[in-house]
Amino acid sequence: MIKKGKQKLMKIAEVVHLKFFGHPMSDTMREFLGNLSWSFFGGIIAAGIMFVVQILAAKWLGPEEFGKYNALLSFATAFSFFFLLGSDIGSVRFLSDKEYKKEQKDILATTLFIVSIQILIVGVILFLIKDIAIKYFSVGKIFVTLGFFWAVINAYKSIFDGYFRSLALIKRQSIIRIISALLVGGFFVLTYIFCGETSYIFYVYAMIFGTLSFIFIGGILAFRDIGKIKWQNIKLLFGYNKFVIIVSVGGFLMGLEKLLIGKFIGITELGVYSAYFAASFFVINILGGIFLNIFWPQLIAQKDAIPVVIKKLIIIFKWIIIPWVVLDTIFIFLYMHFLGVQYSFELGMAIAFSVVAFFSFVTGVYFSILNIDYIKITAIGSLIVATGNIMLIYISENITMYMVYRIFFYVIIIIGMIFWNKLFLKKADDVC
Repeated sequence: MIKKGKQKLMKIAEVVHLKFFGHPMSDTMREFLGNLSWSFFGGIIAAGIMFVVQILAAKWLGPEEFGKYNALLSFATAFSFFFLLGSDIGSVRFLSDKEYKKEQKDILATTLFIVSIQILIVGVILFLIKDIAIKYFSVGKIFVTLGFFWAVINAYKSIFDGYFRSLALIKRQSIIRIISALLVGGFFVLTYIFCGETSYIFYVYAMIFGTLSFIFIGGILAFRDIGKIKWQNIKLLFGYNKFVIIVSVGGFLMGLEKLLIGKFIGITELGVYSAYFAASFFVINILGGIFLNIFWPQLIAQKDAIPVVIKKLIIIFKWIIIPWVVLDTIFIFLYMHFLGVQYSFELGMAIAFSVVAFFSFVTGVYFSILNIDYIKITAIGSLIVATGNIMLIYISENITMYMVYRIFFYVIIIIGMIFWNKLFLKKADDVC
């Protein structure tokens, strides 16, 4: 039944591909869509569960507590980039590459070793400067402690998640994501119903519980594929990661975005911003996550197809930008309406968030492609995007101004991407 359904969908996809791009679908594209189906299944269910949980959290906690949760999430996300320092990207880069197939187990073991050492070093530094962080961000010790622990387990989760998608173990990955999402939802809802807790801390506990479950199950499934730590693989990963570290600095800065919004614009404003953000990025995160989950590892294995893939993506992005903004704005309206009077809906704000979500997705996809063979350009571009966005927070009086500034900033970035694409990337007439 399921197999026949997939075959029908594949036939539809072949017809759409022929009409859209003017040539038949290749075997590479069929393989990509075949893997995409499982990623779509798991991604939709897991993201759907988490979306419902997020709605309940925003509604039950209110803007202030929801803002505090997002401030802590921002802190943990930022420091997870420092714990990883590009190791998650580097591991996927080489685990997916056919040239390193015999080294896959050892690359995984070496990646886990490198991340553990980085966590130890960065952890010591963070411990030494914790009082400065507490004072600057006006937070408590429990905030820093929880944020540190959450960052650590998020780092390990990223490695195991990358392992599954690199080796095309999409079915396993999807099942673990669903289990993790169910555990998060169950923990948070039960805590609210039976304990009556409306503190953001308990939502954080639920998220940590779900992440730990992902690491535990993922670690068991990946255990037999963990080989030996090798010096040659340390040099291989660091040789690639030395540029990805710059990307990680950009990720660290962007990770601090919500924390800085809470500090300079207001914690309640952050709660409202986070609600708009959750709504506007929901669909794009699902589609983007599902797409990149399969897309990047498979493109690494088919590096010669990069120019023509970029050409196809440009065509797709041109066609979907207006429908996307319209549909996403409607979705934001419904989302904010459900949250109640605590979160007011503003049409201009909704349109701005929809546009920023789309531009963010475009730049993310483009940089992920450049990560394969143009890592230096990705490093510079990511750092410019992150630094620019953070600077905009300092000059913005409110969330509305911040979003307007971001739209103009992304327009400049995309113009730069187009310029780079025309100057340096080869145009291919071959199709994949």
